[in-house]
Amino acid sequence: MCELLAGPFDARERDAFFTTGLFSVVDALMDVPMDEVVEWLPFSDDISAALVRGLGLKGEVLRVVIAHARGETVASSVLNGVPLSSAYMHAVAWAEEAGRALR
Repeated sequence: MCELLAGPFDARERDAFFTTGLFSVVDALMDVPMDEVVEWLPFSDDISAALVRGLGLKGEVLRVVIAHARGETVASSVLNGVPLSSAYMHAVAWAEEAGRALR
């Protein structure tokens, strides 16, 4: 969903948004604080800042995604006109497809 909300960035930057979203729950999965997790992984400074402190554009997009997942009303300039419900449904469909491919 972070990648979908990234807007008109080049492929490499969109990949960074995808990575931010993908690893946004790794602290809970590993039961380790996020600031420790990012020390172990070779993330760029902007991804680390987004994951640990919610900073930068990636952090803002991640905050929007988390708020939407919690059912909170979201208003943000980072949405670039992308409907949250549409991004969510595409993200869920992708996750289901990826899950089937892994089985």
